[in-house]
Amino acid sequence: MKILIPALKQKDNILIAEHFGRAPQFLIYDLDNNSKEIIANPAITANTPNERRRILLNFFSNIDFSVVITKEIGPGMFDELKNNGKLIYLTTDRYVDDAINKFKNNELKELTSPNE
Repeated sequence: MKILIPALKQKDNILIAEHFGRAPQFLIYDLDNNSKEIIANPAITANTPNERRRILLNFFSNIDFSVVITKEIGPGMFDELKNNGKLIYLTTDRYVDDAINKFKNNELKELTSPNE
């Protein structure tokens, strides 16, 4: 199982970005082998929310993930991800590793609606 997390890499730390679509990077965490991969957000320079969503959906179609962990997500992206079978979990954690550990321990709440 792979998890997608909006991320911000700072030196040796990987923080969770405050907003899903505006994250500078995305971290892909593979639960099966505990590997992490950081990928730049191709929509970071998009001018409108619709343009950002279109770019990200195309980008995500090439990434194998089933879970999203985020602090905040808007209605457009939330609906698109849910309609594509993705589970979306809310975190208030600052660091990616903390959120991943909470997910592994079933301590995160699944979002049933957007929170932006």
